[in-house]
Amino acid sequence: WTPSEKISGAAEFRTRLFWGDVVSTTPDLPAQVRNQNERVNASITWFETDNAAMITNVERFWLEYKTSKWALRAGRQRINWG
Repeated sequence: WTPSEKISGAAEFRTRLFWGDVVSTTPDLPAQVRNQNERVNASITWFETDNAAMITNVERFWLEYKTSKWALRAGRQRINWG
C-alpha cells in the first residue's frame, strides 16, 4: 500500500489448514498454534471441527514514513527461524 511518495505500508497473512489426527488429539488447537508472546491476538479461526481446522495469522503489518534523510517504520514482524 503506497498512498503517497513518503508513506507506505503492508500486511501479510498466513493461512493454515490442519486435518487428521493432529486436530482430533490436540485440545484447543487454535490456542496451541498461537504465539503466546503476542500481546494482541492477531489470528482468526475460520472453522474448527473434530478433524479439521483453518487458521489465519497476521504475520507482518507495518507503516513507514520516509524522507530524503531518514525513514521511520513501526509495526509487527515475524522472524523465521530455520
